[in-house]
This record gives sequence, structure tokens and C-alpha cells, in this order.
Amino acid sequence: MTWRNAAKCWRIIVFFLAPIICLPIPLVSGTKVAGAAYVLIVSIIYFITIPIPLWMSMLICLVLYPLLGVHTAEQVARWSFNDAMLMLIGNLIFGMAIEGSNLHIRMALKTLLLLGPRPERLLLAFIAVSFFLSMWIANIGVVVMMLPIAFAIKKELVAVQGEGGDKHLTAAATDSSTTVIDGTTTGIVLAVVYGATIGGMATIVGSQPTLMFKLLTDQMYGDRTNINFGSFMVLCTPMAFCATVFTWLFMTLIYAPGFVNQLWKKKKRITVSNQQTDSEDRLMESLRGQYEKLGSPSFGEGSVIVFFVLLVLLWFFRSPPGFAGWGVLFPKRHVSDATVVMALSLVLFIWPTDLKMIWREGKNIPVVQWRPHMTERFPWELIFYTMGSNVLAAGSVAAGLTDAIAIMIQPLDAMPPWALVIVISLFITTITEFLGNQLIVVVSLPILGKLAERSLVNPIYYMLPAASCSVLAFMTPVSSNIMALVHGTGIVSIRQLCRTGIIPKVVCVFIIVFFMNTVGHSVYGVHTFPDWAANATGSINL
Repeated sequence: MTWRNAAKCWRIIVFFLAPIICLPIPLVSGTKVAGAAYVLIVSIIYFITIPIPLWMSMLICLVLYPLLGVHTAEQVARWSFNDAMLMLIGNLIFGMAIEGSNLHIRMALKTLLLLGPRPERLLLAFIAVSFFLSMWIANIGVVVMMLPIAFAIKKELVAVQGEGGDKHLTAAATDSSTTVIDGTTTGIVLAVVYGATIGGMATIVGSQPTLMFKLLTDQMYGDRTNINFGSFMVLCTPMAFCATVFTWLFMTLIYAPGFVNQLWKKKKRITVSNQQTDSEDRLMESLRGQYEKLGSPSFGEGSVIVFFVLLVLLWFFRSPPGFAGWGVLFPKRHVSDATVVMALSLVLFIWPTDLKMIWREGKNIPVVQWRPHMTERFPWELIFYTMGSNVLAAGSVAAGLTDAIAIMIQPLDAMPPWALVIVISLFITTITEFLGNQLIVVVSLPILGKLAERSLVNPIYYMLPAASCSVLAFMTPVSSNIMALVHGTGIVSIRQLCRTGIIPKVVCVFIIVFFMNTVGHSVYGVHTFPDWAANATGSINL
């Protein structure tokens, strides 16, 4: 084998060589902390180089912990599957129901028809729909569902230009019109991405980092933190909403400058050309035609809406902040948010999409089916990734690695907590653009929790802003899977990502910090050191 051929097989070399090179770390020290550090370093190398699929590389800790004697196989099995995993599975099943019933298409087209075809309203429609869907569905799923609709809008814009264009237009005018369409399309695609990204931090189930925040706080402190769907939503949904509004307003500066100019004019109405009016009318007519093709809402679509509303209500009122919810009807810790979503998810596998078909043919087609929903479209890779993340984070805490790192960075507690929150938020949101938020959350949240304990600060005060800021992947293709997906389409360049994302990213960080210092104290008491943190043992609750 030549060196050139060997270089082509570098993934095989990295896969076997990385664990061997790092082996002196646990062999020399022989402590559990060193063993946990070894597992973390190997996992980071695999995460960055991806010698095997990313989702599988996170499972390496399931093998290394028992082999190194850091944790038993029984402990690893307990950490692999827990309440947060059930919540994720149930949430993904509901996503399958929404996608399978084409409810997202109906929502998008209806919103476009209500808001109108002007560029700023197109941006608002896409960022609003993506924001709402991403509160309940995985971000990547929302972007995959919404991008075809965005591409269809571009196709309609091009068709409208071709049908209504003047044959005597100069080449320069035609190029200018094409540039406007390309710019509008870029703005729409970025509106989908940013809406889905920010919407992901509005609820616990909205994104991987927020779900990991819930998982890690439960593992480190149990249910004494009162972090549940309702309390999280009271704090983070208004925060995400404000961040989305600002992001949309900023995007209008770049992709709909006419809207900004209109705001500064004293006249109530601006003059538009007949050609622009005709183009907008034709676009609206095309959208109306697509919406009419969907027909009347089916029984299946209505059922998904009803179950979805029921799910949110049950989540929110199980243990809402300020008063007792329906959860008090059961013994403590007997029911959780995962119990609710799994119960309703199971019903979706038998609930019919068409009652008439049952009456006429005696045949039932459920809202969610094992084939094709679970076998072909269900994102099992997220399950594997979350499983590995659970074990890696829990193992690092239980072995004392996070405590050791917290001691190393203890000098940071000389800063006032409010200032340290700003530093943490800016640091996390910066390195997210280069390493991706999944790895950052798994590594940083347990360390920040232990740092807060040692500094007598509420761990939520450090951990929640870090999780939220890690979601703000706005600028580079390597920051998240949805950014890589969008950049891969060739519509959005890295320059456009940076130009559009830098200002909203920074402002969103300070919106998060502001809400943590105001609403956060009302909901979680973040400015006081709680008993559940003072009594933490430093190990995972099994």
C-alpha cells in the first residue's frame, strides 16, 4: 500500500490510533478522574474528525467506561436511557405526525396568505412558522420541512418575473431583477434557519442543548430544581420571542430595505409601480392555488392539532410555577412530562386519519405508522447521539472530572456572578460556531454546575444561559447540522451567513442574559443559592 492510498484511509487510522495515543492518561494516573478524562478526550477527537458516523462516535463511552473500570456496565446502562430520552422519543413521534399530515405545509401557506407577498412579510411568515414548529420538533426536521416551501416561493418569483416581465427590458434590468429574487430567496432561507434555531431554545424539547440542560440538571440535582416544561416555557418562550422579533427586524435591513425606508416616511402609503403590484398579485394567486390544492382540513390533520394542543396543556399545567397543577394527583415522581408525551404518542399509532374509510371499508390508517414513519423517516441517529451524550456527561460528573476542572477554573469566581454570566454566554456562543453546540453542552454544563456550587451560586444561573447561547449557531456551516445543510444547498454563502448572523447573535446573547436576571429570578430564584445545590453530593442521582 502506498502512502497516498494510506492517506485516503485516514479515518481507519484515526479510529484505532487516537485511543492508543491517549492511553497513557489513565495508565499513568490510574484514577477514575484520569479514566473519565481519557474517555472525554477520545470522544472529542472522534467528534471533530468523525472517523465513524457522528451519532455512533458518541457511543464510544458506553464501551470505554466499563473497560477502564471507571463505571460499571450496569451504571452505564442506567444512564443510557432515562426520562429525557422518553421525552425526546415522544416529541419526535409528534413531529412525524405533523409532517405526515402535511400540517406544516398548510400552516406555512396560510401564514403567507395572511401576511402577504411583500419581502418583509415573506421573511416574517417563514421565521414565524419555523419558530413555532421548532418549539416542538427537532430543528433539523423543521428546516427539512420548510426548505422545499422556500424553494417553491423562489420558483414562483421567477415564474412571475417571466410572465410579467417587459420584453424590452435591458439586460442590466433583467440582471437586477434576478439579483433581487436571489436576495429574497437567501433571506427566506435564512429566516427558516434562524427561526428554527431561536425557536429551539423556547421549550425543553425544542433543541438538543435545552433537552441536555434538563437531562443534566435532573441527573445532578434530581427534581428539586423544579425545572419542568411549564416553568421552562414561562422563562424561555418570551425570551426566544423577543430574540426572533429582533432578528426579523434586522433581516429586513438587509433583505427588505424598502420596508425600513417605509417606516421612516411620514406618508401612510408609499407609491408602488403597477409592475410590482401585478407581481405581488400573481404570487398571491399562486399561493392561494397551492393552498386550495390541499383541500379542506382532514380528520387526521384536525386530530393532530387536538392532540398537540392537549399535549401542550398537559405539559404546562402538570406543575406550573405559582400554583399546583394536575401532577399533585399522583405520588411524587410517579409522572413526568415524558409520561404525558409517551401516552399521547402511543394513541397516535391507533388513531385513524379517516373515519369515513373505517365506516366504508373497515380499514384504519393510523396517524403515525411504523412503516414508513418509524422505519424510514424517524431520526434514530438523534436517539443514539443523546444516549451517548447522557453517558458521557453523567460519567464525567460521577467520576469527579467536572469537579476537577471546576477547581482549575475556580479563579473565575472572583468576578461578580452577573459579569461571569456574560463572559460564559459570549464564550459559549463563540466556540459554538467552530465546534458545534452538541459537544459544547455535554462538556461545559456539568463543569459550570460544579463551578456554581463551589461559588455558592445557583447552578441554573450559569447552566441555562450556556445551553441557550449554544443554540445560537448563526454564522458557520460547522456550527450545527442545519447550518451545514443550508450552506450545502449553494444558496447561502459563508459571507452571507456572517453578515446576517453576527448582529442578531450578539443581541440575542444579551437578551438571554437580561431575561435570566429578571424573569429567571422570579421563576427559578437564580440570585439565591438553593438547598438542592448545597446538598448536592457531586455524583449522579441513580
